[in-house]
Amino acid sequence: MRNSTCIVRHLLIAAALLLPATAQAGKLTVQFDFSSSTVAILGGFIDVPPDGAISAASGEIVFGALATASVGPGVASIQNLALAGTFAKNDFGVNVTGAVGATQPGTGTGLLFGGLTNASFNPFVMNFTGFANCANTGAGSGCTILGLPATFTGPKTVSIPSLAVANVNSVGNASVNGSFTFTLGGFTAVLSLVGNEVGRTFIPEPNTAGLLALGLAGLGVVRRSLRR
Repeated sequence: MRNSTCIVRHLLIAAALLLPATAQAGKLTVQFDFSSSTVAILGGFIDVPPDGAISAASGEIVFGALATASVGPGVASIQNLALAGTFAKNDFGVNVTGAVGATQPGTGTGLLFGGLTNASFNPFVMNFTGFANCANTGAGSGCTILGLPATFTGPKTVSIPSLAVANVNSVGNASVNGSFTFTLGGFTAVLSLVGNEVGRTFIPEPNTAGLLALGLAGLGVVRRSLRR
């Protein structure tokens, strides 16, 4: 009877150790291609595209998850955002050319809401660089009115209050869409962020492997007990 009681106790311990391991949470990082995004600058006078092109844009969103295709609502973060583009516009007697770029030096924290269709991110910093040249400067010209030529440099605090999220639990098909505003050269600018998934990586919490090893060790004890 005592031996049977010990075996039952070992089985219960092993089960308790294994169950947390099978349901252990982790972090899912989804990489996005943001090259379909658009940027409106100089108060909307220039829209890129069509007044130019986004040459490169990428970034990552990190979700809480149980597996590669098992995301749940809760804390999320956006990181490694980077964008570069050029622009050119000749309209109303104004000939403007230039470039704009942005990189995210840190991480923006936020939430993925229930339903997994919407996320928001608290204010975070983006470092902007760029310039706008004007070919026909002079008294009374449109370039003077726009305050050109101008240089866009320095950190700006931005936020994403609403980011539409789709297909986050469908590997290879996740997409995001949202807009945020910032200022460049004293003008309001708008970045419409459009991203399509290009990869994802799931990393379990560090204690998952340890729990699994302990659970397997417990099962080994049970096997030895049964042989006796």
